[in-house]
Amino acid sequence: MRNQLELLFKVQTIDTNIINSEKLQAKYHDEIAKLEEKIRGEEDQCKKEQERLEELEKEHRNLERSLNTLEDQKKKIEDKLLAIKTNKEYHAALQEIETVKESLKKKEDETITNLDKIDSEKTIIKKLEVDLKESKSEYEEKKRQIEEELKNHLDDIEKQKEKRVLLVEEIDADIFSDYKRIQKVRHGYALAIATDEQCMGCSMKIPPQIYNEVVFAEKIKTCPHCNRILYVQYETDGKENKA
Repeated sequence: MRNQLELLFKVQTIDTNIINSEKLQAKYHDEIAKLEEKIRGEEDQCKKEQERLEELEKEHRNLERSLNTLEDQKKKIEDKLLAIKTNKEYHAALQEIETVKESLKKKEDETITNLDKIDSEKTIIKKLEVDLKESKSEYEEKKRQIEEELKNHLDDIEKQKEKRVLLVEEIDADIFSDYKRIQKVRHGYALAIATDEQCMGCSMKIPPQIYNEVVFAEKIKTCPHCNRILYVQYETDGKENKA
């Protein structure tokens, strides 16, 4: 019976590795998804800042047109001064020129402020593009590492699955049926190591009589608390492993 328990323990080790491999795949996929989400966020930010720059440049073109219009208006008024004959008309023209000059000054200030914003926005975009490039490079390298590690791990799992088939063939059908039943209700762990009269599956105390039967391994014994199959590991000399 000890041989059957050892076979079950090996099968459970492989089953545990298979479960962990599924968790590892999910973990790797989450890591990739987070990196992809980060890149999408940075791309969206770049797009928003680029749209902001386009709006500022559009505003700058409008300001330049307004400046040209005011310059033309000022020149026309100055040309009109040459034909004015009365003081009243002359003073009115001068007042009109001052008004245009004030508008010009205001538009020039707005243009300078707009150019500062454009320069600032270009600096922001340049930095975002550098960060995005680094993020994409990091993503590609991380993805390559993950795919390589995952492939090696899954290749090993496939070999373990093949080994599991051979192990199961050596296990009594009724015993393996009990193993699968317990495994299903105990979240993948049908066997539990027993040591020093304690079940390591549920950390509960095992009655001495049951523990002795587990040690001798003449028949399958289960924990009276968690119902897992109890198994004692032995050193190569046949003594119970207390480690």
